[in-house]
Amino acid sequence: RYMQLQFNMVAEDFHTFGRVKSVAIEYSPLLVESLVGEVGLAGGGDRVPEAPAGQETTFIYDVLASFGTDGQLGFDAIKLNTIAEAEFAKLEIGQPLEEVVPDSVHFADGVLAVYFPSHKVVRADGEEHLRLTFRTALLDFTTHFLGEVLELEGENLPQSIDPGDASAELHSDDIRVFATGTSIEALSEIALASSFLTPNGDRINDELDIAFTLLGVEDIATEIGVYTLTGQRVRALVRGKFNKGFYTVQWDGRDDQGALVPPGIYLLHIKVDADKEASEQFRSVSVAY
Repeated sequence: RYMQLQFNMVAEDFHTFGRVKSVAIEYSPLLVESLVGEVGLAGGGDRVPEAPAGQETTFIYDVLASFGTDGQLGFDAIKLNTIAEAEFAKLEIGQPLEEVVPDSVHFADGVLAVYFPSHKVVRADGEEHLRLTFRTALLDFTTHFLGEVLELEGENLPQSIDPGDASAELHSDDIRVFATGTSIEALSEIALASSFLTPNGDRINDELDIAFTLLGVEDIATEIGVYTLTGQRVRALVRGKFNKGFYTVQWDGRDDQGALVPPGIYLLHIKVDADKEASEQFRSVSVAY
C-alpha cells in the first residue's frame, strides 16, 4: 500500500521560504469495515436538503456501519462538526431503530459530541444503523456536517464518516446542506434583550444584551455604536473583524468616557462592510434612571 502527500507553502515575502523537516503518520485498525452517513431534514424532504440560513432547523444524521466477517472494534461515541451551536435532540440505534439515552452530550468549539458507552455499537458481522437528530442553524451557503466515531476505552484513532447511502428514508447520499435562496444577507439578525435600559445599579436591566448574526462571511469589518437622535456617537461598542457566527455584546448605558448617558432615546447602529456593499441596521433603545 502506498500513500501520497502534497504540501503547499505560501509566503508573502519573496525571500522567505519553508521546508518540511519531518512527517509522522499515525494509523490504527478500523473501528468498522465501512462507515457512511447522510444528512436530511426532519420529516424527510428533497434529495438535496435545503434550509433557511440563520434559522434553527432540525436535522437527521443517519450512519450505516458495516462490520466485516472478522469483526471490528465498534464505537461508542460520535462527533459532528456543526460550526454553529447545536442542540442534541435524540439518538437512535439498531435495525429497526430504537431510541437510547446517551451517557453524556457535549458541545464545544463547533462540535457536537454524543457519548454512549452503555449502548456500544458492535457486532460480529452485518450492519448496524445509527441516527442522530439535532437542531442547529446554517451559517453559509453550503454546510458540510463532517462526522467521526470513536471508541472511548481504546487507543485507536477516530474513524471518519464518509458520505453515502446510509438510509432508505433519506435521499441525499451526502453530508451537505444548502441554504435556500440565491443570496444571504451578511448581517442576518439583530435581537435586543430589551427595548429599554435602566442603569440604576440594582442589577435589573443594568446592561443591554445585543445579539447579532453574521452569515457567509470571513474576516469582515464590523462596527456597533450608540448614537443620539442627532447623530452624535456616544459609545463605540464593537470595532473589528469577525467571521460568520452568532455574537452577543453588552452596553451598560455609559459613553466612551465611562459616564452614564443622559436619559432619553438612543440609536444602535450595526454595520458590516461586505465585499460588494455595506450592510447596516438601526435599533432604538430607551435609557431611563
